[in-house]
Amino acid sequence: MKGKTEVTVNRDARPPEEDRRSPGAFRLLTWNIRKGGGADGDHVPLDEIAGGILAQGPDLVLCQEVFHGAPGNGPRQSEELARCLAMTPAYGPNARYRRGNHGNATFSRLPVVRTENFDPSTNRVEKRGLLYTLVELPDTPLHVFNTHLGLNTVQRRKQVRRIAEVIEERVPPGEPLVLAGDFNDWTGRLHAAILSRCRVECALAELSRAARRSWPSGNPLFRLDRVYLRRLVPEGVRVLREPPFDRLSDHLPIRILSRPVPDRGRERGRAAAGGGRPGKGSRPAADSRGACRSTPRGRPRARPGSSRRASRGARGGEGRGEPLPAGVPARGAPRELRGPGEARLQRYGIAASPPHPPQTPPHPAG
Repeated sequence: MKGKTEVTVNRDARPPEEDRRSPGAFRLLTWNIRKGGGADGDHVPLDEIAGGILAQGPDLVLCQEVFHGAPGNGPRQSEELARCLAMTPAYGPNARYRRGNHGNATFSRLPVVRTENFDPSTNRVEKRGLLYTLVELPDTPLHVFNTHLGLNTVQRRKQVRRIAEVIEERVPPGEPLVLAGDFNDWTGRLHAAILSRCRVECALAELSRAARRSWPSGNPLFRLDRVYLRRLVPEGVRVLREPPFDRLSDHLPIRILSRPVPDRGRERGRAAAGGGRPGKGSRPAADSRGACRSTPRGRPRARPGSSRRASRGARGGEGRGEPLPAGVPARGAPRELRGPGEARLQRYGIAASPPHPPQTPPHPAG
């Protein structure tokens, strides 16, 4: 019947062996499939797109430019892909027209709690979308944001501000999130705004600039497709350039293996119940974008604006903690009591001599 697409996929496909999963890890793939238009604009069967996705073994799939045809005008691609991927779909339409509509679609092998579609468009002509899906990992909820931004720089900046507002409203502090999709950021100038406003980390940061390029698929020149994380650790990231991805769309997909940042409070509780001591040698500290880092005990960071030289001077010598030479007062003593330190004299090749005893004034003539 017209409008139906027969989909056959290889369900024996296995994920790549290079991605070894740690406990709690999940695999995500984001891809602008161009409504099935292929790299050169020719129609590509959905079974080929689904087969390429299944071969990567993802738990979450975020697709942009997914087409839903009006009755008699083509397939509802999100439903067809969900059926052949055996995943739960969530679809958010962006642009509507006579033949149907297209938008973002998220497919999940994880339990789905809720979905919402937001409209960050800045005008009536170029409609864009942000699809929010809340899923459940074994130990924590995961907030997934699937987006496709506009072609104009000013539009994109406004859309990022709207995305940051949605994230602030929907994501409680301390819970992990993924923000991924087609950002259309040709110049790369939007990247810093995304990091600061959405308080996320770039999952592709470890890749070279050339390795991050995803468009056009035949000869990638631009880094339009991105994955951003909060309270998640990327364990493996790749832009998939090998066949068949170089001909199935004008964009290349990005595959990421990630796991949540450990909940230190929960670990301390478990350690206390087991009689152990958590975090020996370091303590976690969250930065402004949600990533965790370790701070060695006993070496607190200097406060902004504080004088490191003054603190070093109080310890003596050249700020390395060595004791002051005998007879040389510490920095901060009255000026008339100060003298050059032994280390400084040696630096200039001057032999240190003990301080002169005070001379007694001569007796006045009688």
